[in-house]
Amino acid sequence: MDEKLLVVAILGFFSGYILKFLLGSYQTFMELSFFVEMCADECLKLMGATIYQTSYIEQLYFHLLQEVDVEGSKILKIEMDENFEEWKIHTMNSFVAAYPPKYRWHLEYADWEGAMNKLTDIYKREKSLNGDSTE
Repeated sequence: MDEKLLVVAILGFFSGYILKFLLGSYQTFMELSFFVEMCADECLKLMGATIYQTSYIEQLYFHLLQEVDVEGSKILKIEMDENFEEWKIHTMNSFVAAYPPKYRWHLEYADWEGAMNKLTDIYKREKSLNGDSTE
């Protein structure tokens, strides 16, 4: 009887240890998943800020050049638009490629439009959390 009780106690201990390990691993995975998602959101916000500031500077440059050389400004505008399109494709490809494969299951976008929609959702969520009711 004592041997059976000892075997049950040992099996119970190892079962509990395995269950604790599995639950701990799951909890760690979910916390890392949340961390990766928050980092991705911050990267999107940085991209949004970069786009806003760059487009503002390009507009200033375009308007100043337009006052001096109208034809040259039109050519420059076309070049800047083409460069921006290439940058968008490269940025999204790099972002998706660098995203950790284990956590791609919660990546809601893989293209520029999807990323900008997600960025809009992030800004709306932060605006509602900060208590701003004006839209």
